[in-house]
Amino acid sequence: MSEIRLEITAGAGGPEAQAWAAMVLHMYIRWAARHGYQIKPGREIKRTDAGIQGAALTVEGDGVKRLLAEDGIHRLVRISPFDAGARRHTSFVAVDVNETVQDHIVERPWHRSPSAFERGQVRSYVLTPYKIAKDLRTGITREDVDSVLDGDIDDFLDGAEAAGLPHKPDPDAPAAATMD
Repeated sequence: MSEIRLEITAGAGGPEAQAWAAMVLHMYIRWAARHGYQIKPGREIKRTDAGIQGAALTVEGDGVKRLLAEDGIHRLVRISPFDAGARRHTSFVAVDVNETVQDHIVERPWHRSPSAFERGQVRSYVLTPYKIAKDLRTGITREDVDSVLDGDIDDFLDGAEAAGLPHKPDPDAPAAATMD
């Protein structure tokens, strides 16, 4: 049986980024629950009225290694409920994913960069002006973003597996395309 540890960290942006971090945590909890995996909540870093600064979560079961492909930056674009001017905001969350063996984290050599937010983007979630979730590495796109945020991410994980992810990023590769 495998065990994966996820650490979710809100980027700069105050309440909007903290709310996004809580949404990403919810997405992984729902995914694990749908598959019947054991979920062990870890530390939660500074819960705020809007969400969380960060959190750790351990997921245990056969097949959880698929989550290794989720390591990286997840980007949200939406009209912020925290902005009185109802402007569109972009928020980022870093998801650090590592396998644990006998309660020890096994980090991949390419995993840690000087800053968590310098790693490549995994997926963009756009809620305004249209709804779309797009994996920037595989090109898989979904318009049912609410389902994705409720843990329906198997097609993204399947696509990552088919593409041979996770793998060491090519430092000479062009930066991933962005969506606005």
